[in-house]
Amino acid sequence: MEDFFKVQKEFQKKLYGENLSNEEKTDICKRFVLAAHQELSEVLNCFNWKEHRKEDKTFIKSNLLEEIIDVFKYVLNICVIAGINEKEFKEAFYAKTAVVLQRHKQEFLKQDKRKVCAIDLDDTLNEWFKSFTIFFNKKMKSKYIDYKEIETNANTLDLARIKREWRISGLKKFIPVKKGASSFTKELRKKGYRIVIISARPYKDYSRIFSDTIFWLKKNKIAYDDIYFDKQKHLTILKKFPKLSFMVEDQQKYYDDVTKEGYKVFLVQDWSFKEIL
Repeated sequence: MEDFFKVQKEFQKKLYGENLSNEEKTDICKRFVLAAHQELSEVLNCFNWKEHRKEDKTFIKSNLLEEIIDVFKYVLNICVIAGINEKEFKEAFYAKTAVVLQRHKQEFLKQDKRKVCAIDLDDTLNEWFKSFTIFFNKKMKSKYIDYKEIETNANTLDLARIKREWRISGLKKFIPVKKGASSFTKELRKKGYRIVIISARPYKDYSRIFSDTIFWLKKNKIAYDDIYFDKQKHLTILKKFPKLSFMVEDQQKYYDDVTKEGYKVFLVQDWSFKEIL
């Protein structure tokens, strides 16, 4: 893979030179995308795909392979223009694979007879508030004590900007885990629960959030079956699993909403996982 990137980078240098402006990069990427789209059509044309035609077209593997290479080279060109290197590409490939497998598992996993519990992720299983406060203070050279103080006193635009930087940094993969979180989820698994991790993380705006979350869960040995992201996570999960046994949450507003619906919720504020088990 490293050689592929090197070859395309050298070829691009011959075509376009170096030190391209953002406008030039955008224009070149646009042309590469359109060209790749055309080449994908050529891939399709290697097959007898038209249902309304009877064409005597012999499948030639080498022709198909050449068209696939054309598509791949344009994709590599886009990576090079965007500054994506082979290491980043490889890591992203395996991260995306983990997401695809998780989605497939969730979408095709039939409703079974197991009891279902939903566990919030940030500041329930991990130390999100503490980690973000450290990140914010470092970026802003400030000395806020906790997230509540940041939310109350920091400039709104600064907070939004730093949150964006936090989400694209990849640092969520390394947020410290809450003491006892791993053993808690493993014990739930032993007791026969289907464990659903829920989060309000804005996955639709920041694609890497899904793979970063899977990385964190595996790294910290958290037992889980499903992962759902939604701003209204607590209500969405009730629709998905109407027979939910209980939920574990750290936010009072979510606790209030779910208990009003008649469900059992454990509010995790100065708590112990053992209290639930």
